[in-house]
Amino acid sequence: MITTIIFDMDGVLVDTMKLHYTAWKKLLEEKGFKKFTKKLYLSFAGMKTVEILLVFKEKYGLNINPELDAKRKEELVDFSKMTLFSGVKNILIKLKKSGFKIGIATSASHHIMKRNLSLFGIDIYFDSFTTANDVVHSKPNPQIYLLAAKRLNSSPKECVVIEDAINGVISAKRAGMKCIGVTNTFQKQKLKEAGADYVVENLTELPKLLVKINDSSVN
Repeated sequence: MITTIIFDMDGVLVDTMKLHYTAWKKLLEEKGFKKFTKKLYLSFAGMKTVEILLVFKEKYGLNINPELDAKRKEELVDFSKMTLFSGVKNILIKLKKSGFKIGIATSASHHIMKRNLSLFGIDIYFDSFTTANDVVHSKPNPQIYLLAAKRLNSSPKECVVIEDAINGVISAKRAGMKCIGVTNTFQKQKLKEAGADYVVENLTELPKLLVKINDSSVN
């Protein structure tokens, strides 16, 4: 029986992926790296900023100061253009009324997560927040989802994760949880190949799908 919903943030609740891509591209161009493509960016989706920076330092030999460059990257994100995906607030309200425990597990830092959610007035619907500041290993390692479940006093089998990225789907499945992929960033086939149990095009499909999942577990 699913009792707990754990959401990723970027690309699931808030539409920021293009903004982060633009910021990464600008930062890496400042470092002399001119070959940053969307395909390369998507391969890092779900990872912590510092871990991505270390990849560019170790693999591409860039002059990287992880702490300073992580701050610089966030400065380059134009958060004024950030939007909430359609229907998110209503979905969260419905899930709360249905009695689900709701958590966040994001590779963003705590202050960015809190700012983004409070900006749209949706932070009040979450029972627990787990961010990059709370874990050593980022997605696709399962640590962040296991910690999120623990904070919600739920076992992995009671949790379903909502993800948009390949690394996030893999993380959720490695944590022993069901995963619903949403096609905001990757196509359905890619999410299914990564291990997503279900794929939706819009979060408005969640309530009915969750009823279906729980009905099938009973039967």
